[in-house]
Amino acid sequence: MSQAELPSDDIAGPEPQGCLAALLQLFGIRVQPAEVARADDTLPYRLTQGFLSAAELSFYKVLVQILPTDTVVADKPRLGDILFVP
Repeated sequence: MSQAELPSDDIAGPEPQGCLAALLQLFGIRVQPAEVARADDTLPYRLTQGFLSAAELSFYKVLVQILPTDTVVADKPRLGDILFVP
């Protein structure tokens, strides 16, 4: 390959966004990569520490034990279960 045919990192487009970023944009929340985000653009959202309550975790563990090993248990959380505003 000649020098002119080599791909250039300078023209590589912006990094693709995930589905959560696209969903947040529907509500007017703009998500930027960490290295581009400025201090005045920080969002008030924080991640919750415990995703499942003690009762939910106990139920999940029992459910996984009684189901066949080739079965996967997946949940469908609300954003409110993952994020909170202090």
